[in-house]
This record gives sequence, C-alpha cells and structure tokens, in this order.
Amino acid sequence: MALKGSSKNLQTAMEAYKWVKAGYSNAHRAKEEGRPVAWLMFGVPLEIIYTMGIAPVFPENFGALAAAKRVGFQYCEAAEQEGFNKQICSYARTVMGLTIHPDAVPEAPSGGLALPDLLIAPTMVCDLRQKWFEDVARRLNVPAFFMSVPDHDLTWRTGRPDKSQMDLFISETKDLIRFLEEALNKKFDYDEFHQRMRWSNETWDTRLEILELRKNRPAPMASSDYFASIYPGMTGLGTEEALGFYKRMLDEVRERVEKKISVIPEEKFRLMWSGIPMWFNLGLLNYPEQFGGVMAIETNYQALPRERSEDPFEDLALRYFHKNASIAVDSQVDLAMRFARDFFIDGVILSYTQSCRPFYIFQAEARNNLQEKLGIPCLMLESDMADERAYSEGQVRTRMDAFLEVVMKQKGLKE
Repeated sequence: MALKGSSKNLQTAMEAYKWVKAGYSNAHRAKEEGRPVAWLMFGVPLEIIYTMGIAPVFPENFGALAAAKRVGFQYCEAAEQEGFNKQICSYARTVMGLTIHPDAVPEAPSGGLALPDLLIAPTMVCDLRQKWFEDVARRLNVPAFFMSVPDHDLTWRTGRPDKSQMDLFISETKDLIRFLEEALNKKFDYDEFHQRMRWSNETWDTRLEILELRKNRPAPMASSDYFASIYPGMTGLGTEEALGFYKRMLDEVRERVEKKISVIPEEKFRLMWSGIPMWFNLGLLNYPEQFGGVMAIETNYQALPRERSEDPFEDLALRYFHKNASIAVDSQVDLAMRFARDFFIDGVILSYTQSCRPFYIFQAEARNNLQEKLGIPCLMLESDMADERAYSEGQVRTRMDAFLEVVMKQKGLKE
C-alpha cells in the first residue's frame, strides 16, 4: 500500500478540494485587506464567526492538508527540533513547525496559514488544544478566547444534556460574542445570525439525507468520497455555499441509488472505517476494492440525528451535545455498533492514531464489542493521522491482506 491519494466516485467529491484552496486564499486575502483573521479549533460555532465577518483558518485542517501533500512530517521534525515531543498531536506539531520554522518546507501547502488576529478554541475533545493555542498566542502576541465546555459522557444515554451543561454552553457562546464585539469594535448582527443558523440546519439535514442513502446496497458512495468532501461541512457551516455543495452531493447520491450505480462493478462485502484516516495515504481506503470490498461508511465527522430548538443558542448547545457526539468510550462504542448494523457491515478497520489520544482511547473497546457481540471481524491499524514516519507499508499490507481474507472467508467468498 504505497502512500497515495484516494480515488473518488462522486463528481462533488472530486470538486471539494476547490473549497480547501478557496478557504486558504480567502484568509490570505483578508489579511492583505485588513479584515480580521481567526485561527479556530473545530467546535467553535461558525455561524457566530461568519456573522462577525471573520475569515476563519483551521490549524487542525492544515495538519491534514500538509500530510496529504506529503510534507507534514517535515513540519513535525521542525517542531521536534524545538523540543516538542513526538507523542504530541501531529496536527499540533505540524502547525508549530510551520509557526516557528515557516521555511521548513520551501512552498507551504496553499500558502500556509494566514497569521491570526485572534485565536478561538473550545476546551472539548482534546486537552492539548488550550495549551497549543496558549503557546501560539505568546509567540504571535495575539489574544485567545477559550470556550470552557465539558466533554459530556452521559448525553448519549439520555439523548439530552442536563440543564447545567446547556446553561454553561449558552453562557460561553454569549461570552464569545461579547469578546468578538470588543476585539473587533463591531456589533453582532442577530438577523444575520438567525439566517446563518437556518442555513446550518438545512445543511445538517441534507447531510443526514446523504447518510441515510448510504445504507443502500450496492453502496452509492465510499469513504474515499466522504473524507475528500468533509471540508465544506466542517468549515463552511452557516454559509449558503456549503448548503449548495451538499444539496448537489445529495442529488448525485440519490441518482446513483435510483440507478443502482455502485462504487465498484460488483460489491461483495462492506467495510467500515472507525477513527481518523491516515491523511498521507487515503489510497488505503480503496485497497479492498480489488477484492470486491467497499469502505461503505465511516464513524468520524458525521452529521447525526439530534434534537432541535427554536432558540438559536439552545439549538447550538443541542448540536454540540447530540447523541454520540461525545468521544467518551460508551458513546463511541454505541456509534460503531449502530453503524455496523445499519450499514450491513462485514468488517471494520479501526484506525489507532498514536498521537491523538481522544480518538484512539475507545478503539479497543469498540473492536471487542464488534467482534464479541456482532461477530464482525476487525483490524486495528496503528499509525498516525499526519506523521507518515509512523507508517509501515509492509506491515500494513500484510495485516490488511490477512484481515480481508478473514472477511471474505466469513462471507463464503473464499475456501
């Protein structure tokens, strides 16, 4: 499995990279024109950011982009020369390498990250996020705002967070608005905010429709298409453009279902990917296709069913606290089990990304439940999401071939 990009089936997925280039270009242009630029961690309510006229930049995405362009490890090495440990998140090492040594790679992908005027991050998911941005804030001398929101463990059981969680999220969101009004000397436009919330919810619903269509057999869409096209959903939520993108994707997927257009000529078995992909080798997602296997679904970065509210701040909180959004072990095991059943999965590959503690801590438990309760063969692949130095092609090929042989034998495809 030589390091390479993935092949796509959807026209919309093939066009998605235009969004990436446009996002980085817009931030650089904003900087030149004197418009505010903010570095954001995923989880910040984008509807607020766009309402305030801020050009967003996503350092975590740059980690994935640099890996896909096969230069991420060079930035990681530059950060390690400054004392950053190899066990630290490879997204963080990539961006710190760029920040401290911008010449570590002669031509940074998409021109690199436009320098920020603000740093904004939620404290959820990863304990590194706050320390990472505190370090950047000191080095670049820019203000930082941290949304102190909890990682929630119980919402997935009840379907709804308790009042204290909701109140805290809403309070932190309103504090963010006050911080931005003061920092930018600009009043928040609530009419525009309400419109952006409508676009967000329609985008969310459109993605849910796509997810539902992917249950069809043969698979109309593969994980290679999905991972290639998540940028608009993760960075453009609250924009009319992102809504238009997913409506076009919905039309394309629906047409493929109606015409029974498959990812491969003959689908023999279906696989699920759990965890963060190896961005430097997305071609791995296509590897089973030569044997008749389709990577039919993935657990990460999904829009999932959730409760709604007419109050936009409560609605944002409900989106954050929706069932299975928690990265707690129980929540993620429940999600993997449900997807395995709903999408008729015959085998699961679990990505054990060594430098991302939040997204590997539950993988062993998910594997155990899938194997013991559903009888589904599983493969745990140890590597990294952005640092290709952690990848061993020979080892992965050997383990992948053995795993696929087990799946095919269980399906009666091999004696």
